[in-house]
Amino acid sequence: MSHILIVDDERGIRESLFVLLSEEGHNIDTASDGMEAWQLLKKRPYDLVLTDIRMPNMTGLDLFEQIKEKFAEKIPVILLTSNGSVETAVKAVKDGASDFIIKPFEIEQLRNAVNVALKRERETLKQSLKEQEVHSRRMENANKRLDQAIFELAILHETGKTINSTLEINKIVSIILEMARQSVSADRARIILYKGESKDVLMDISYSVDDTQASRYLTLDSYAIEWVMQRQEGLLLEDIGRMRLNEPDFWTCSGLGSLMVVPIKRKNQTIGIMLITNLPGKKKFTEKDFQFISTLVNQASIAIENAQLYEELQDHFADTIRALVAAMETKDSYTFGHSDRVTRYSMMIAKQLNFSLTEMRQLEYISLLHDIGKIGIEEEILKKPDSLTRKEWNIVKNHSVLGGSIVKPIKFLLAGEEIIRHHHEWFDGTGYPDGLEGENIPIYSRIISVADAFDAMTSERPYRKSVNDAMALAELRRCAGEQFDPKMVELFIKAYQQ
Repeated sequence: MSHILIVDDERGIRESLFVLLSEEGHNIDTASDGMEAWQLLKKRPYDLVLTDIRMPNMTGLDLFEQIKEKFAEKIPVILLTSNGSVETAVKAVKDGASDFIIKPFEIEQLRNAVNVALKRERETLKQSLKEQEVHSRRMENANKRLDQAIFELAILHETGKTINSTLEINKIVSIILEMARQSVSADRARIILYKGESKDVLMDISYSVDDTQASRYLTLDSYAIEWVMQRQEGLLLEDIGRMRLNEPDFWTCSGLGSLMVVPIKRKNQTIGIMLITNLPGKKKFTEKDFQFISTLVNQASIAIENAQLYEELQDHFADTIRALVAAMETKDSYTFGHSDRVTRYSMMIAKQLNFSLTEMRQLEYISLLHDIGKIGIEEEILKKPDSLTRKEWNIVKNHSVLGGSIVKPIKFLLAGEEIIRHHHEWFDGTGYPDGLEGENIPIYSRIISVADAFDAMTSERPYRKSVNDAMALAELRRCAGEQFDPKMVELFIKAYQQ
């Protein structure tokens, strides 16, 4: 049902057209001149305007020009004209009017002209809607691509920021794995890192939506990894059922839907691989996904290499410390291996405190060096089988202060001087050298204090015999709150018994 506006200054024509077109099922409004019609047009939309040319106040041609100029969406206009204005009407049609009808007109002629104009208007509207729909789909797809690009850039930025803020290789690999899996909506992601050119596995970590996948696809993983390592290039299988390698049956029966493997390279050397899979029915990886993961892996490879170099540096540093400690302990055969055991016991406590890798490493080095100050004490005093004199005892007690001074220049050991200096403080404040009390004693010092005492009690000394483990643990518990931090004692006993 269309809404038509009839504009004519002759009342009889208006009423005739009103009756005729109403019977055709149209909604009809009428106006006696162009000005009145223009006010109606501003209030509501019309599907067709049927207007006389010659009218007072505003002519039909002026009304047509206003409609054409002011309305973004074209409203079809049919002009009613006398023989004397045919030339003007023809010009108006050339300028965009739908048609003209000469008065007096035949009913059938009018009906046909109206139907043609309305049909043309509906076709135009339909085409416009179709074009809008196509444009809308294009915009929707463009917005999706833009959203995906922003998402990928955000992931790359966040990944880069996070992995470059740490040198803990476990943390770096975990971040990369989860970012990769999420970014391409994968069921499973796996990273394998190798020890240099030996291809011995340094690390093998995977994240799976379904935990059973990790072991279920090991054979398939090995085949895909071997393929990549031999060719030194990535592998993308969008649909494993179609894209097969040398053994079609093997891939078809694998139970996987989509797979990609990207080598992790640094300076033309493959230092690892990233493998990502999806089950059948899930998202199929595309070339775009493959390129994004490759970019992520390239970004990660630098951080991984830096972390590996840092680990190597730490290993060399630890070896140097152990050599220094071994040199010190040769002065006293009774304490040989003491520093290693104290370090092992200290780490048992620290693991239960959920220390970070960096904190664990600091504790490891400082535990190894906790008695380094004894390097400045005469062997006769260290090995003396009898009770020490007050002067000798004061010399021995000074080893914690001396040890702190020795490690002070080692900037890597952040609070090394303070921790070594205070590892003989007592929890009740009666220890040495500064009489610190409770939690004013550094936590590393409180840990080392428990580990040091346990090993001292269970090791032979020139001035006394060792005791068994049960007696030593009982003594630790007895002295908790006095000499030792009770919490550290309980954590050590728990770890030791386990």
